[in-house]
Amino acid sequence: VTRVTVGNSTLSSNQAISGTGGGVWIQGIFPYDATDIRLLNSTITNNSASNGGGLYKLDGQLTLTNTLIAANLTGGDCTLESSPGAPERYQSGGHNLDSDGTCLPPAVRQPSDIPNGNAQLGPLADNGGTTPTHALLPGSDAIDAGDDAVCSAAPINGVDQRGTSRPQAAHCDIGAYEAAAPASTAT
Repeated sequence: VTRVTVGNSTLSSNQAISGTGGGVWIQGIFPYDATDIRLLNSTITNNSASNGGGLYKLDGQLTLTNTLIAANLTGGDCTLESSPGAPERYQSGGHNLDSDGTCLPPAVRQPSDIPNGNAQLGPLADNGGTTPTHALLPGSDAIDAGDDAVCSAAPINGVDQRGTSRPQAAHCDIGAYEAAAPASTAT
């Protein structure tokens, strides 16, 4: 079995040349269940494809946890399908945000998931750290909506993509970016 875990990663501004999977394209290897992909605290946004602008999954196991898939330019956020005769292996580990509802179908949706959520993302920019990220802007449904246990465990290890500590407020945030705690006002 091939296992791949992607954590604290931003996949942004990609375009699929083949027409499918602008941000992520997953196709299992034979036998169909021999690929196990896990996306943890990742952000997939601003990608384009004719099919699955953010994520396209054909075969293999895919689990989304604390992941934000939103505002992909064309092809929708997700296209999820399997080859004839191959098992459908897709699940939510909970605490995901999907801006158009295509990544969190009712059959896999957990109560903590946010289908059709408002991500409120800033542009891809240098927000600190060594790689560009999309900041969560005030009003984002992803703020304080993550699973703290996932954020504190390996491979996330209590930090975001930039190395900023998680959580900054009551709970960790969904996606690769942890928003700064709101400033308190003294009275």
